[in-house]
Amino acid sequence: MAEGADPREALGSTDVAERTAAARELATAGTPADLELLLGLAQTDKSPSVKLYCAAAASEIATRDVLDAGRRQQVLDTLRAWDPGTNPSLVLVFAGVTDAGGLKRLGLLLRDPRRDVRTAAATAVRRMASLPQAPKGLASEVGGWLRSGKYPADAVAELIRLAGEQGWVSQQEAIRVGAKTGRAAAEAADQALEWLAARQDPTSWDGTWMTTDDGKAEWLYILDR
Repeated sequence: MAEGADPREALGSTDVAERTAAARELATAGTPADLELLLGLAQTDKSPSVKLYCAAAASEIATRDVLDAGRRQQVLDTLRAWDPGTNPSLVLVFAGVTDAGGLKRLGLLLRDPRRDVRTAAATAVRRMASLPQAPKGLASEVGGWLRSGKYPADAVAELIRLAGEQGWVSQQEAIRVGAKTGRAAAEAADQALEWLAARQDPTSWDGTWMTTDDGKAEWLYILDR
C-alpha cells in the first residue's frame, strides 16, 4: 500500500498484498466505523490471508474502543448467519460485544462441535474479561456455563482457568461442578481453587509493589511460585 493511501480504499484493490497491508493499517488506526467493512471482508474476501487480517483488525478495533449499543448490535447482526468454521479468528471480535447479546453468542460458540471454534470462543471470553468495559455479570455468566453441564471438557477447562486467573472467588462452587467434566477440567480446577484460596490469604502473596510516576496508582505484581 502506497504511503499516505487511504487503507479503506486500498481494501478494494485487486492486489492481495495491498489489501493485507490495508487491514494491518486499520488494526492500529481504524475506528468502530470501519467494522462493517472489515467484518464483511473477513467473511467474503477470496484470499484467506486477507480474511485473517481483516478479522484481526476488527477484533483489535472492537476491544480497543468501547463500542456503543448500536455498534455492538451491528456486529451481532452482521455475523448472525456467519459460519464460524470458515474463519474462527473472527470469533475474537465478540470480545468487544460486552453485553448480553455478546455473552449469549459466545456461550453458543463454546459449545460448537469444532474445537478450533471453541478455542477461539474461549480466547474471546478471556480477552473480554481483561477489558475495562467487561460486563459486570461476566463472572456469574461463566459460573452458569460451568454449572450447566452442557459444555465440552476442553471449553470447561479453559473457563475454569479463567475463573482462577481472574480471582472470581464467588465461582468456587461452579469450578467444583465443572471439575467433574473430565481430567483436564479437574486438573484446571485444582490449580484454580489453589489460586483462589491464596488470593484470600495476603500472607501467601509474593511480589513487588509498583507505582506510577504521579503516585496515583499502584499494583502488586504477583510472582508465580
